[in-house]
Amino acid sequence: MKTIYDVLNQAWDHVVVNISGGKDSSALMVWALENFPKEKLTFIHAVIDIDWKETLPVVLAQCAHFGVTPVMVQALHKDGSNK
Repeated sequence: MKTIYDVLNQAWDHVVVNISGGKDSSALMVWALENFPKEKLTFIHAVIDIDWKETLPVVLAQCAHFGVTPVMVQALHKDGSNK
């Protein structure tokens, strides 16, 4: 019998993981790296204007620790502005 990981690895060419620097996304990052080939993973961090100043350095340190390059995106407001 196949496991959920077998099915996901066969069905998906790519897995996108949102990372925020918090404990939940950190646990998800570890889980994803343990269960999918690294080349199938993309880690995305959305930069938002209300983040703590420590957020970005934590995200970058986590990614460096695991040897992955994060994709940084700018979060936008409903009107399309980023401020």
